[in-house]
Amino acid sequence: LTSQVKQTSILQLTSFLNEWRTEGAFKAASKYLTGDERPTTPASGYPVLVSGQVKSSEVVTLVSEDQFTVHVVLDLKFSGDPVAWGQGVNERFVTFTRTSPTSPYLMYLATGP
Repeated sequence: LTSQVKQTSILQLTSFLNEWRTEGAFKAASKYLTGDERPTTPASGYPVLVSGQVKSSEVVTLVSEDQFTVHVVLDLKFSGDPVAWGQGVNERFVTFTRTSPTSPYLMYLATGP
């Protein structure tokens, strides 16, 4: 189960980063992040992502297939001010939750566990 969860986290984060890069932070956050992580307006301070890649993912907490937390290392490049993200290596703890096996995962991004 741990390897499956790890693979799921990488795929989900990669999809989020790709949508952030191609569609913008507002649309990507609205689709992939939990409610309190979502910007309220399209221009609410999220930086413009030029490229993003998941470098590593390690499972930290595994409650179930529907709720788990991973520690990820991302490589991010931004156009302009990266705000709280930073150019290059970014580490985050990402909690994934879903209400059922058929519903999409929502992510909560944090700098600590």
